[in-house]
Amino acid sequence: MQSLFTGKELIDKDLKYKLKLYFNISLGIFLFILFFQPFELYSLDFNDRLLFIAGFSTITFLLLGLFHLFLSCIFPKTFDFAEWKYNPDLFLYSMILICNSAAYTFYIHYVGNIPVSFYLVFKISLLSIAPLVVLKISKEYKILIQQVHSLHEENKKLLVHSSNVINNNIMVETFFSENKSEKIDFELNNILFINSADNYIKIVYKKNDEIKNKLIRNTLKNIEEQLNKYPDFFRCHRTCIVNKKHVENLSRSYKGYGLIISNYKDEIPVSRQYIMKVRETLDTI
Repeated sequence: MQSLFTGKELIDKDLKYKLKLYFNISLGIFLFILFFQPFELYSLDFNDRLLFIAGFSTITFLLLGLFHLFLSCIFPKTFDFAEWKYNPDLFLYSMILICNSAAYTFYIHYVGNIPVSFYLVFKISLLSIAPLVVLKISKEYKILIQQVHSLHEENKKLLVHSSNVINNNIMVETFFSENKSEKIDFELNNILFINSADNYIKIVYKKNDEIKNKLIRNTLKNIEEQLNKYPDFFRCHRTCIVNKKHVENLSRSYKGYGLIISNYKDEIPVSRQYIMKVRETLDTI
């Protein structure tokens, strides 16, 4: 199914998804600290305690936004992970973990007036890992969704292709015009050859023992990609694709090489660049 979103809409949609994810992670941190009380905040009354805990959520949200969004926009080349030879997640998550742990430690010591100990740093580190776990799970979930969608689309194509195989084993292929405004079905065995004609392709085929042709606005390259799954069709010239089932012979004259097609008066030209491939294909007939 073709995407209904423009490039800007896709970026906005991804931005909203990430901001929503960061907010949910920050809210989770807030609720965890509020209910499980990993830090000694008994000296604060309830309202001050809520504000203090909200500070952890704010730190988490800002750091996630900083590394995932802000820095990647300011330094796009540095954060172009597709060019990296090592695992980009390891770098990104390590940076978030270090900065988040340091920010939590400074915040709890200088704002909460809680003495820093090894055990406190250990608890802060564990708490800082939680957002990374959620980020990783979220990323893997999105990848799985994309794979499922891709497999679903591939399955639809296979179903369409299999539906073109009729009970009597006659293969039928649907050819579309370039703008999808026109389509026509052909029995592949009846197609003699296809050649380009300016901005059109001409499909020459046999019907009721008569040679006919049909023009469709498309490129030969698109048709070649569509017919790649059928080994009977091969390219013999930059302007022509031939069905080997209708080839009678390969001829050579002062004009060069040509293919003789059954029940067709004119020879189909063969380019020198395709001659080896043509010979190999015809040897299988």
